[in-house]
Amino acid sequence: MPFLRFPSCRRGYGVFSILIVLSIGLSVASAQDIHPNASSSFFPFLDLGYDARATAMGGAAVGMPNQLYGVMSNPSALAFVEKRQVLLGYRPVILDVQGTPLAYGMPLVDREGGNWGVGALHLLYMSFGTIQEPRDAGGNLLDISPGEYSVGGGISWAAKVLEEVSIGATIKGLYDKQYGLEGHVSGASSFSATGIATDLGAQYRVASDRLIVGIALRNIGLMLSTYGRDIEGELPLTGAIGFSYQP
Repeated sequence: MPFLRFPSCRRGYGVFSILIVLSIGLSVASAQDIHPNASSSFFPFLDLGYDARATAMGGAAVGMPNQLYGVMSNPSALAFVEKRQVLLGYRPVILDVQGTPLAYGMPLVDREGGNWGVGALHLLYMSFGTIQEPRDAGGNLLDISPGEYSVGGGISWAAKVLEEVSIGATIKGLYDKQYGLEGHVSGASSFSATGIATDLGAQYRVASDRLIVGIALRNIGLMLSTYGRDIEGELPLTGAIGFSYQP
C-alpha cells in the first residue's frame, strides 16, 4: 500500500519518463559542478564504495535493490524493507585503511496499521591507520605515530510514493580526527573536523523489481569545524545515476 496517494499511473511509464529526464539533467548539470575543489574536500571516504560490488559497479549501486544497505548508497532503497533488518560489515579499502558499517532498519507501522515508510539508523567507522616510522624533513625518526580516523552516523527515512517509485533521505553527522601531530603545530597533539550532511535519493522499479533506475545526491551539507586551523574546505558533494537489470 503506497505511503502517499497520487493520480493513477498504472504502468508507471509517465513516472519513468520523468525520472529519465531528471537523470539526464542531473548528469549534465553535475558534470562540471560536482567536485570543483576536490583537493580541498573533507571526509573523502564518503565517496568510496561500501563493498567490493558497489566499488566495481561505480554509480550503478544507487540503482540496486540494496534495501538496508541503501543507507550507504541510496536511501530510497530502504522503502522496500518489509521487516526488521540488521547490517554489520567490514570494509577493507587499501593497505591499513578499513571501515565498519553498522545499521538497523524497520518498517514504521502504527497500531492502526498505518504505513509511515521505513526508518533506519546507521554508523560507520573508518580507520586510516598510522604512519610507521615517521620522519621529519631532515630524515630524523620522530617519536610519534600520526594517524587518522573518521566516524559518521545518521538517521534515514524512505517510503513508496507510488507502487513503483520510492524516495528517501538521510541526515548524518561526521567527525574526523588526526592525532599524533606534535611538532607540526606547537603544543597541539591532535585536530578534529566536524560536519553535517544530507543524502537524497529516488528509485523507480518495474518488472517485479528486475529493472531499477536510481538517482542519488549525497553529502549536501556544510563543515561545522575544520581542525581548528585556518583551513578552508567542503564536503565531497556527489551525484550518481544508476541502472540495473536482473534477467
